[in-house]
Amino acid sequence: MSRDIYTKYIFFVILAIISTLVSLNYFIKTPNDGVLYLSAAEYLVKNGVFLDPTRSFGEYMRPIPTPQIGIVLYLATLMKFFKSFWIIAYVIIFSIVWTILVKKLIYFSKKNFVKAGKAVYFFPFFIFFSYDYLISASSFYNEALYFPLLIFAFLKVINYIQKKKNIFENSYLFILFLIIGIIFRIQHFILLGSLLVFSIFYFRIKEFIYLSFITILNFLIFFFLLYFLKQYDSYIDIGTEVDKTFLDYIINLFQSQLDSLGNSVFKNLKVNLSLYVNYLNLPKIIDFHLVNNFFNLSEFLYLILAVINILTIIFYFVKEKNKQIGIFLLTYVLLTSVFLFFLTDYTTRYFMMSNFCILFFLFSFINLLKKKISWKLIIVTFLFFILILSFYGYGYFKGINKFSAYNVGLNFKDFNKNRNNFFDSNDIIITRYRYNAYWFTGESSINPKELINSNLMNNRRRYFFLGDINYLYKHLSEKIVDIKNYSYLETSETKDSATLQNKNFSIWRIYFETDN
Repeated sequence: MSRDIYTKYIFFVILAIISTLVSLNYFIKTPNDGVLYLSAAEYLVKNGVFLDPTRSFGEYMRPIPTPQIGIVLYLATLMKFFKSFWIIAYVIIFSIVWTILVKKLIYFSKKNFVKAGKAVYFFPFFIFFSYDYLISASSFYNEALYFPLLIFAFLKVINYIQKKKNIFENSYLFILFLIIGIIFRIQHFILLGSLLVFSIFYFRIKEFIYLSFITILNFLIFFFLLYFLKQYDSYIDIGTEVDKTFLDYIINLFQSQLDSLGNSVFKNLKVNLSLYVNYLNLPKIIDFHLVNNFFNLSEFLYLILAVINILTIIFYFVKEKNKQIGIFLLTYVLLTSVFLFFLTDYTTRYFMMSNFCILFFLFSFINLLKKKISWKLIIVTFLFFILILSFYGYGYFKGINKFSAYNVGLNFKDFNKNRNNFFDSNDIIITRYRYNAYWFTGESSINPKELINSNLMNNRRRYFFLGDINYLYKHLSEKIVDIKNYSYLETSETKDSATLQNKNFSIWRIYFETDN
């Protein structure tokens, strides 16, 4: 098979996968946080202002709640140049980038794990088919761009280490990524830190100076964005419970973690095990908080697999003569581990960034065994991997949980139907699911605990709540005069408010006692 045909197969497979996943946003799922980035990009193109349209009401503006706006700028650029065809450009560009990257990963794998036989193809397979990444890419997250750029960076650094070159030699795109990576992910500091440690460890003084300058530049960009986005802060007084800037959020998060460090050390150590099994997507079907402390079969197997991958790292450093690549990648893993240790709010996407490193050590171990993997084991591994993807995919898109994305979407679609898709400035949607609200209705929404401290409560407005009614009572019980079920999903629910509290999740028309 010629290389051109081989490349076309890869491209069309990737194109089919990402096209299917993107289309699911319009039929089954929502892009979740991607709704923020997508709506902010649309607003930026139309108005030239960085706002969070999902939380902004007319004159009451809310800024984008994060300086990680790289994907917003990218989406806005596509919208500017390709107009209504931007999503086609998004899918095609994505497919081209990954076609190039997969070919590079296959070449890298064959070059570095030559004794692993046909198993070398699993290296790019595991990296691309990360569930977190596929969802992030199809949902317009920052990781859609940052993750492949990070993999390109790993390949670039490893290639220059092997050739004993300066990593900045003829590396303009690599340098650009190091400079602007912070606008995509705050975890970019981990890459910069790993390169700094590596340059110090091997006395690469010139590289250390360049990297120090780039790191300082990243800090300046980060704090500039915090200041720049704050100028669009709201005219709504949302009280002291909600952080006004991303910096406040980080400071409060770090402080709360320090305050509870004594009680959370074991919990955070358990969570860190996810770094070593994320490439298998296991943290998606087994609670990565490991609440049973390994005293059930699934968590025990999770532990065993994590320990096996940790042992492959130890084996690498025992057997490998030239350890420079391993030092760089292990530094990245350890700094990621420290980063995760001081977080209180986790998502499995944070573990995904280390997949390349863990897989490198695993395949190096296989290569050092000098024994080719049998086809039977390859097939079993492939089927196991697909089973995990399918199992979690079904639960995510069409889970029976009333809080699943699918069921939240059903309620919002029902809400649209009841209003004949008509909303005006007097309608206020109250919900914790603001991204879902915006995606299905195109309307902004507000959290109950923010509403009480805002200037949005008056007799001229109509209030609709989607969610667990007990959550609404928790924050606004003193203001509630009456509640009516507004959903036709279950037509028998036309009962008094006391009964409605037990029906929990639905769409409700809320009547408040207001002062004006």
